[in-house]
Order: sequence, then C-alpha cells, then structure tokens
Amino acid sequence: MNKELKLAELKQPVVVTGAFGFLGKRTIDALLALGASKIVAFDLPGFQLPEEWQENVRYIQGDISNKADVKKMIEGAGTVIHLAAMVGDWIPLPLHRKVTVEGSRALFEEAVSNDTRVVLSSSIVVYGDKLTTNPSPEDKEWGKPVGPYSICKQRQEKLAFRYHEKESMWLSVVRPANVYGAGSKPWVHDAVEALKSGAPILIDGGDFNAALVHVDNVVQMLLLAATKDEALGQVFNGGDGNSATWKQYMSDLAEVLELPKPKSIPLWLIKPLSGGIENIWRILKLKKRPPLTREALNLVCAETIIPIQKAKDLLGYVPEVGYEEGFEEVKQYVEKELM
Repeated sequence: MNKELKLAELKQPVVVTGAFGFLGKRTIDALLALGASKIVAFDLPGFQLPEEWQENVRYIQGDISNKADVKKMIEGAGTVIHLAAMVGDWIPLPLHRKVTVEGSRALFEEAVSNDTRVVLSSSIVVYGDKLTTNPSPEDKEWGKPVGPYSICKQRQEKLAFRYHEKESMWLSVVRPANVYGAGSKPWVHDAVEALKSGAPILIDGGDFNAALVHVDNVVQMLLLAATKDEALGQVFNGGDGNSATWKQYMSDLAEVLELPKPKSIPLWLIKPLSGGIENIWRILKLKKRPPLTREALNLVCAETIIPIQKAKDLLGYVPEVGYEEGFEEVKQYVEKELM
C-alpha cells in the first residue's frame, strides 16, 4: 500500500456508496487493509456482507436517489467515497439523471450539513468527444457529451463543484480511466463475450493507448484524495500511466481464451454505423444493449492519453499495479470464471 496513505489522516466513519460494485468492494477491502474500523457500506438491498467485513463494516441498505436513505447513510460520517452512479451506455437518460445527478445532489446537501468530506468518483467520459484529441490533462476543456453516461457525469461534476464553491463542501474528484481487473464488466466480461462471438473488437487495428487502469490503482488514488489536504478542491485523472494498447490487451485476452487474434474494423465504416444502430434499437424499443454505441466507440476508437502527473506531484501517487501484474490477475479470473 502507498506509503503516503496514513490512517490518522482519514476522517472516520467512512461511507462508501455503491459499496458492492466492482470498485466499491475493492475500496472497502483497501480501507480495511489500511486499518479503518468505522466503515459504512451503502448500497441497494439484497447484498450480504462478506465474512471478512463483518467486524468493521456496517451495511446500510438504501437508494442514493432517496433523500431519507441518504440522510440516514451520511449522518455522523467523516468521509464519503461516492461511487454510486448508473454506469452504462444503454441506460435511459432519465435513470442516469435520477441516480447520478439527483442522487449526488441529495448526498452533497447532506455532506454540507454534516461537514463531511466528499471524494467523488467521476470518469474520463467527461472529456466527451475531445477524449481522443491530444492528451487529456485535468484542466482540458470538455467536449460535447456523446451519450447519457457522459451527459450526466459532466452534470455530476459541475454540481459537485457548485457545492464546493458556494456551500464550502469538502471535495476532491477522481476521474478513472478504463478500469479493468478481475470482475470488470465492460473490460473483462463484455470483452470476453465479444471475443467469443468472433465479431470485430478492434478499431483501426487497435494499436494505440487504451487508457487502461487497474482497479487497485484507482482505489489507491481515491484513498489518497480522501486523506490529503492537497487534494481538496482538486480533480485528478485516475490512470496507470502505462502504454498498453487495445490490440495488446484484447490479443492477450484472446490467447487466454485460446481464440484467434481479435478482428479489426475501420473507424470510417463503424462510426456512422454506431449512430444508426442506436436509432434502430430505439425505434424497435429494444432493451438489450446494442452491439455498439457511440459512447463505447468514443472510448476505444483512437489514442487516449490520460496524464497522471498532477496526482504524482500533489498526492505522491505511484501506481502499484503494472499491466503485467494486472493482466495476470485478469487471466486467472477468466480461467476460473469465464472459460
């Protein structure tokens, strides 16, 4: 664990929203490893505390879009690591808005009332259609959103800073890149299904930076943002700084699955198709996610550079999991769960 992380600098109790999600579970595991003993896992009903959480983690069931549930969750909290959001490119805009934007508004209101520190997990999708046009440092001007997910992540961040500037809310923001690791839905489960289908999965050969970040490195940055005064009022890109390409990652995954090398399709052909496919799905009112969306295409279509120097300079961030180690974890998971 990063030597910069110190339990004494963490305001407890710590609430983790979206606690049973891919990122949430890793965050709570890391908090326990750090020595935190007052942790609240906030999520929808229906989950069960892992045995190793039983002693130091309290599970509060609720809906982030329900103000009464949020009030109960945040009462007395020193820090909230806010992960709860709708994550997906084929979820209706009203649902994204209800959970990601209005749920965050309810949380920010209570955080101000309770003098609670907020660490918001945003996303590199806030860069919109400028994501793949030159590097994306934290102060880069945002482009136009390309789908409901990026629309609402932009709104969520703007709302957070409004509360920070006008209501003096204690705030830090981390923008994770493409988070992979054992259990990742888009970059492991969905990628495996796409490879098994034999459909083209690479754009223009995929020989460009994929902006992959291992989940444990994102967690490390979230905890640094929760414990460092230098993080207050700041935004940090959550990346690895590695140069792994989509071609490398998908080829490695195909090898694990004992499948042929991934196929590619040119951007000039697939880009206009993505919008057409979305329109057909809407006309037919199909609920199942289409094989391609503009939002997904925006994440994989070209070189994506996510600088992390700011986090290194201000937080002492050093990515602890490199690509080789991170992919080995993915390999073992795929062999055990998805073969």
